[in-house]
Amino acid sequence: MLALLVIAGTLGISIIYAGYHAFEDSVFLNQNTFRDSDFSRYLDLYFGEGRAWNTGFRYRVLVPYLARLLPDVPPVFFNPDRPPINPTQAAAMKFAFIAFLFLLGTCVVLYHLIQGFGVPARYAALGAPLFLGLKQVVWISGYPSVESAYCFFFSLAVLAVQRQKIGLLVLATTVGVLVKELVLIVIALILFAPFAWSRRLWLVAAVAPALVIHFGLRLWLAPHPDDHLLSGEFVKDILPTLIQLFSLNSAVQLFITFGFLWVPCFSALRQGQLPAMLSRWSWFMPILLVVAVAFGEPNVGPKMTSAFPVVIPMAVIGLSDWLRQSK
Repeated sequence: MLALLVIAGTLGISIIYAGYHAFEDSVFLNQNTFRDSDFSRYLDLYFGEGRAWNTGFRYRVLVPYLARLLPDVPPVFFNPDRPPINPTQAAAMKFAFIAFLFLLGTCVVLYHLIQGFGVPARYAALGAPLFLGLKQVVWISGYPSVESAYCFFFSLAVLAVQRQKIGLLVLATTVGVLVKELVLIVIALILFAPFAWSRRLWLVAAVAPALVIHFGLRLWLAPHPDDHLLSGEFVKDILPTLIQLFSLNSAVQLFITFGFLWVPCFSALRQGQLPAMLSRWSWFMPILLVVAVAFGEPNVGPKMTSAFPVVIPMAVIGLSDWLRQSK
């Protein structure tokens, strides 16, 4: 575990550091683009103002409020020749620190998740660098966002399903839904798990509090006319998105999401090396494509990244087999 934390911590610091400075540059060079970005809306939530309160982003309150609780970084840590830190930069630093902690947490969860599929610890540790090397993780982790926290709570929910831990599943989903509502898609993995139906129903029931919290906020406590889901606006985007899905650009984006990990992943699947649960969970990938189409998102990469708790264990199993054969 110590070796895992050293590897994950080193890679995590580099990713967060580079991402934060890329964020600073993007704000300075592209003010107009930044104002229309998701990152701007998360900062609006942090400051308690702005357009975020007129979109679905206002249900993702946990990370911005955690960032609020952190103190500002003392000036002694900065180069004395650096210009003074403005409020936006200070807030982004807090988001970056939180992202780093959640990235480490996700690596630890993945380690236990992969071991749960019968993979030895020395190979299970491969999951951390593979996760931290994903395009979406590298690109967004240093920016003000909720994605790192979402990865943690979603992987924790998947681990709870694998181990059939009802209490852990309740915790991961009820807290996770306040990070990003997509954590609810763990229900698909529950339904595909090779458990008795009675057990699967208990696990689905464990997600019910998260469903109540999210739709309670969305329907009753804070309704608004611009909600993409409740307004039905997503319906008109389905056909154009479906057409776009079969384009070369979508194929490229789909490949880049996990890169060459697709090779050991499908090698393990084809050779029948996967445990029954992981084999059945391979259907999660087309489910995510359906979700992307249903919500009118032509860029499939961000949605498909949610398959990492399935793809990475599959890839590790394929890679570990190759490594054993090379001895």
